Amino acid sequence: LDFHYRSKHPDLIEFSNYAFYGGNLIPFPAQKEYKSINFRNVNGTFTDERVNIEEINEIIKILREEIHPNSKGEYPSIGIATFNIQQRNFIIETLNVDDIIEKDQNFYIKLQKLRKKGLFVKNLENVQ
Repeated sequence: LDFHYRSKHPDLIEFSNYAFYGGNLIPFPAQKEYKSINFRNVNGTFTDERVNIEEINEIIKILREEIHPNSKGEYPSIGIATFNIQQRNFIIETLNVDDIIEKDQNFYIKLQKLRKKGLFVKNLENVQ
């Protein structure tokens, strides 16, 4: 295996390439320029239940305020990777809370559109 052809952007395979393949995979160039992975330090800590509330709050903030449709009105495909299944489950529960429907109908509609475009939340073991 010399070439990695499944990712639409080389950044998506970069970590695995170096961690598991010694940097030997040759990814195809990006089909279009965009920032495929975003890291933010939210200075959160994991609770005894193995969830990080600060991280979840930042994810909700990003989905609410920073994800927008393109000029054609289409939302991007969004994937959220977590370090453990407890964090994944808590994020999914937070995004499915009935309060969202009652408190912010626009955000609820946005989440529905993002889900149609493939929004997923997975723990690292299942993100590939």
